[in-house]
Amino acid sequence: MLKRLFKNLIRRSAAATQGLTGGPTGSAKLEQAIASYQKRDFAAAGKFCNAIISSDPGNDGAHNLLGAIALEQRNSVAAIAHFEQAISLDPDREDYHCNCGEAYRRAGRLSKVIDCCETALRINPGFDVAWYNLATAQASLGKLREAIIALRKALELKPDAEVHSTLLYMMSCCPGIDAQEVLAEHRRWGSLYANNLACQAYQHRDRGDPEKVLRIGYVAGVIAGCFMEPVIAHRDRKHFQVFFYNNSAGASMDDGARRLRNLADGWRQIENMPDAEAAATIRQDNIDILVDLAGHSRGYRLPVFAYKPAPVQVTYLGYLNTTGVRSIDYRITDRYADPPGVADAYHVERLIRLPHSQWCYRPPAEMPTPSPLPAQARGYITFGSFNNFHKINDEVRKLWARLLVEVPGSRLLVLGVPKGECADRLREDFKRQGVSAERLVICGQLNYLEYLRMYQEADIALDPFPFNGGTTTCEALWMGVPVITLAGQYGLARSGVSLLSVVGLNGLIAETPDGYIAAATQLAADLQQLNGLRVTLRERMGKSPLMDAPGFTHSLEIAYRDIWHAWCAQERVSS
Repeated sequence: MLKRLFKNLIRRSAAATQGLTGGPTGSAKLEQAIASYQKRDFAAAGKFCNAIISSDPGNDGAHNLLGAIALEQRNSVAAIAHFEQAISLDPDREDYHCNCGEAYRRAGRLSKVIDCCETALRINPGFDVAWYNLATAQASLGKLREAIIALRKALELKPDAEVHSTLLYMMSCCPGIDAQEVLAEHRRWGSLYANNLACQAYQHRDRGDPEKVLRIGYVAGVIAGCFMEPVIAHRDRKHFQVFFYNNSAGASMDDGARRLRNLADGWRQIENMPDAEAAATIRQDNIDILVDLAGHSRGYRLPVFAYKPAPVQVTYLGYLNTTGVRSIDYRITDRYADPPGVADAYHVERLIRLPHSQWCYRPPAEMPTPSPLPAQARGYITFGSFNNFHKINDEVRKLWARLLVEVPGSRLLVLGVPKGECADRLREDFKRQGVSAERLVICGQLNYLEYLRMYQEADIALDPFPFNGGTTTCEALWMGVPVITLAGQYGLARSGVSLLSVVGLNGLIAETPDGYIAAATQLAADLQQLNGLRVTLRERMGKSPLMDAPGFTHSLEIAYRDIWHAWCAQERVSS
């Protein structure tokens, strides 16, 4: 969003520099500074700006651009100073206030972000970027309902696919929103950004051989290698070929993605391709079944699917909800996550339920060994939260605070808390529920190995709701840390149900908030059971369908073959 702000600056630069004491020379230098900034030559841009300011200290545009340069250089303190100077020189520029808010966001001062955005909106209520930035600050403070309102306002002013996907994510994290409302918003996304491309969809003829070698294409943003690698490694190579269309930067691939690239029959980088070009590439590869692995999560490419580059299209794994895109035919799930007769009504896709689980987990090689049960040495229980911080909404905080009150002396370890006011707000929320600050152990962003080691510090993991964990639940169980989950209606609100059911830990699944408290308190009171789980969970997982890679892959390939047969039969009828 910040880039959109500076596009405003670039468009307005000529007008903004007219009448300055530097005259045309100052204006020309600011244009040169902006050109250097666009080329990412920040040193040259800074020199031009400083030259302008030396002769014209009141040049607000130069101060604003110096703030942008400081942000690019990760110096939020300097950025704030420059933006505030620009604001003092021209307080009626809404973009200056919004830029300053971005600098405050990076410094972790979210209340100041909200102040800056609200000032920008008083100047110009139609400034969509300010509404978006306001929403992200509110969401980081746990104010999801307010954030949703602000995002809707931003979208009214300027429809944008990525911003709209952010709205879908926030709605998914927010308790109390009706499932039909969530479905309607997904349908709206599809109507605005994908379904209108159907007139350009590819036609697929003369490909209806039911028993052909199937070419499966996976479109991915952030690739969940711990789930995809075992599937690709155990595929039936005589009957299935696998292609990946990677939408993340090739240079940033981790070891898991590189292993997938080596296992695949084909690998294409599509992150810089326009949607139509990416669709054409997939079509030229003669993909039979195209599988979306992102949904509306980071790195998604759903508009590519609107061109229908493959005869059959599926969504799986990366987003446990409907996409809202009509050209995606199926979603792969299981009966625990999406109960038959309930979840189907909330999808535009047809649901394919695999027989045991939608998950096939392979732990990363970096996973440390489980530690001895921390409670035995400490004398108190440590609950742990390992999920994305945005999932820890107000209702989750209230329930977790209740739990800490119910288990005297217990602690809550919370990972991934953004720096600054997020931690302060979290402590305040728990304090209002009777939990003192010293009972919260708050950690910011950690590198991956540090993050994995933190599982050794927890006795029991707590699943957020309505947006449950997936990878984090698998990691916790592999580290011997049982997970308490609250069952929702479908999909992303039942991934905890899915994972715990398949490893036989149904007693940790709660149907109500009171049941959540009861399950957690009973487990916390039984150190013998906790210790038994600590030392046996890896073996239990290894023997479960969750880690049966050959069996899972066979089930998935049966599903692929079945939907291919269905398409072939449909083609015979229609031809």
